[in-house]
Amino acid sequence: MVRELMHNAGKHARACHLEVSLKRVEDDIEICVKDDGIGFDVAEVLLRHDKRYCLGLFGIRQRIELLGGTMTIDSGREKGTRVVLRVPLKSELSEMKEERHEDTGHAC
Repeated sequence: MVRELMHNAGKHARACHLEVSLKRVEDDIEICVKDDGIGFDVAEVLLRHDKRYCLGLFGIRQRIELLGGTMTIDSGREKGTRVVLRVPLKSELSEMKEERHEDTGHAC
C-alpha cells in the first residue's frame, strides 16, 4: 500500500519530495505518506471515479478497512498530498485466529 502511494506521488503528482513516516499511536500503527506535488481535489476525484487516482486509492482504502483501519486523504491543487493510514496493531482478524487456536488447543 505504501509502495502504491509512493508510486502515485511520482507518476501523478509530479512530486519533488516525498516523506514517509511510521509511528505507533496508542494501539495503532500510523503510516503517513506526504508529497509536495500538484495535489488534487479529493472529493472531485472520488466522485468522478477518476481512474488515474480513484482505483488505487479505493483499493488501498478497502485493504485498510479489512484490517479495521482508516485512510485519510488531505490534498488540494498545488498543495501536495498527505495520506494517513491507521491500522490497529491487533486486528479483529488476528483476534479471531487466536480464538480459533485457543479452541483447538493448537499452538500454531
